[in-house]
Amino acid sequence: MIRHTSFILPAAEQNPRLRFWSWFDFSAGDYGLVQIKTGSGEWQTISPPYINKSSGAWTYPSIDLKEFSGSSVQIAFQIITDADPTSVNSGWYIDDISFNNITRVNENLQEKIKIYPNPTSDKAIIDLSEPD
Repeated sequence: MIRHTSFILPAAEQNPRLRFWSWFDFSAGDYGLVQIKTGSGEWQTISPPYINKSSGAWTYPSIDLKEFSGSSVQIAFQIITDADPTSVNSGWYIDDISFNNITRVNENLQEKIKIYPNPTSDKAIIDLSEPD
């Protein structure tokens, strides 16, 4: 059984934001989206599409999460592909995911954070099994 753990976002006064480093190189017709799910609701897209073949460099997006303040949420990075097997590029690389600009994770917690499936072809799940 796969367990998708949620976590609660801080209050709106704390300006909750999702930050991450991103680099991508997509084939024509492919793109990436950042999504959020509150409670048992549906996945909602919270980013513009990461498209245009390649980012050309690492970028550091900042996504406002105030709308979801105080909610129990899950975050996903989804790749949409046209499934053309003759057109393959490097994909989407995500690093240093943080909320409210907190980038340091206690080393004991690093073992409790899982991102899967790896490699992924559609959606990556961030699992915080015991979010302290």
